[in-house]
Amino acid sequence: MIVIITLLLLEKFIEIYSSHVAPIFLQTTVTAISLFHICGTPYFVFQALLAEKHWLKSARESLYTQRLFII
Repeated sequence: MIVIITLLLLEKFIEIYSSHVAPIFLQTTVTAISLFHICGTPYFVFQALLAEKHWLKSARESLYTQRLFII
């Protein structure tokens, strides 16, 4: 959330103070936020599951699928 909030605040700052660069930066921030959601969310969920102890690998994989679906 910190990354996304920082990007959005920076986007708003540039929109107010530098309007000629704002459209380019808008496209960059939208792309960065999308990549963060597509690549970052599964990575963080998987790392959180690796920290938990599971008896079976299949239990970890099913929890991974469930948590990604919920998110």
